[in-house]
Amino acid sequence: MKKILFITTIILSLTFCSTWDTRLVLVNNTQNRISYDFDIMDIKDTLPSLEYCKESKPYYINSMSEKRIQSQNNFDGLKNPQDPPEEILRIFIIEEDTLTKYGFCTVYKNPKLYKRIDLTYDDMVKANWRVVYNGK
Repeated sequence: MKKILFITTIILSLTFCSTWDTRLVLVNNTQNRISYDFDIMDIKDTLPSLEYCKESKPYYINSMSEKRIQSQNNFDGLKNPQDPPEEILRIFIIEEDTLTKYGFCTVYKNPKLYKRIDLTYDDMVKANWRVVYNGK
């Protein structure tokens, strides 16, 4: 009984100490399955880092469905009184067949192969934490 209580306490502690932010929802409003990646980046950086592109594992969203973006960084950290802000959330959306054909490294080197959505904290709040991808 003590072991069960101890394990339960550990699990609850880890759950409540979690720093994951899951408020943002990405909606795929297309007929195709898409892959996506995201990063909180300096506003001056327009391309994703290629340092780990070979090891990158995409996230997928089936057609006409949605998925919560789970970030270890709290999106509240993007609140910034400066205009323009110093950091921004960038979501990179890649058609599944494009990613399969070229891989992350090649896709990220060619901005024509992906769609980039830039979001400030205010943008996310105004959109009620929902980003809709229509394929355009």
